[in-house]
Amino acid sequence: MSMLPNRFMAFLIVLHLVAFIPNWCLAGEEESSFRCGSYLIQLGESNYQVLDECGPPMAKESIGANSSYAPPPGVFPDLETWVYNRGPTDFIYRLKFQGGSLVNIYRGDRGF
Repeated sequence: MSMLPNRFMAFLIVLHLVAFIPNWCLAGEEESSFRCGSYLIQLGESNYQVLDECGPPMAKESIGANSSYAPPPGVFPDLETWVYNRGPTDFIYRLKFQGGSLVNIYRGDRGF
């Protein structure tokens, strides 16, 4: 019986850490724009516009309609985070979309 509380506490700790992983991924300076070539991406633009101007992201994380953890339709809009790494002369940018619209731009460390 004494092992049950320890396992439960370990479960709660892991659950807590997993819940905050997206926040760790978004760490960095919040920006209001992101430049792709000669085009300036700004908050409110659609993910289709960003894809057209910037090309595909290096990485993409989705939470929504195609996720096993998706809420019922209409409860929350889909969330997506795209990562752009422009190399060592620029920064890594994380673009967060909600319902297909750009809501946050984060500038991270130098790219690679």
